[in-house]
Amino acid sequence: MNRARTALAGSALAVLLLSGCTAGPADPAPAAEQNSVPTETGAVGCDDLVSDADVTKYTDAGWELIADFVQRETESDSPRIAFVEYGGALCMWGPPASDFADVLAASPITDEQAAAERARLEADGFTLDQHNGVDRYALPDPTGGSDTYLFSGGHWFYANTPEAADRIRAQLDVG
Repeated sequence: MNRARTALAGSALAVLLLSGCTAGPADPAPAAEQNSVPTETGAVGCDDLVSDADVTKYTDAGWELIADFVQRETESDSPRIAFVEYGGALCMWGPPASDFADVLAASPITDEQAAAERARLEADGFTLDQHNGVDRYALPDPTGGSDTYLFSGGHWFYANTPEAADRIRAQLDVG
């Protein structure tokens, strides 16, 4: 969990430096392709969570889509693996061999799954408020970032900052 917390702290700084995240590489890693969000228009993978402009920012900074991230999250028993279990994408952009990264996720979610995830977030100390017309669960970290989950209709989103979660939601246009 310390590794995830370090990654989250680093991503808060990265967001400040890079001002966002929005599209993936033209040729995403196989692990990223396996983690997709089914929508009316087809599957959405890690490359769909970020804009082309943000992919350029990431790659210009030497960052890449971390191919083994889902495996590492699974091995550490991270609750964020639920995004993959629910048929969505869970991705990390960052420098190779570093915990300084942006973690992004989105998936469809049923009412029952949402109730269970909301209860888990509340038990973990997240606070609920309204943010841009949706329910936001946030847990600030000491670096000034904030683990952020958004619930909108039949979808949920995760990022290291509210702004990044908003960009994912806008990029996918599914909630």
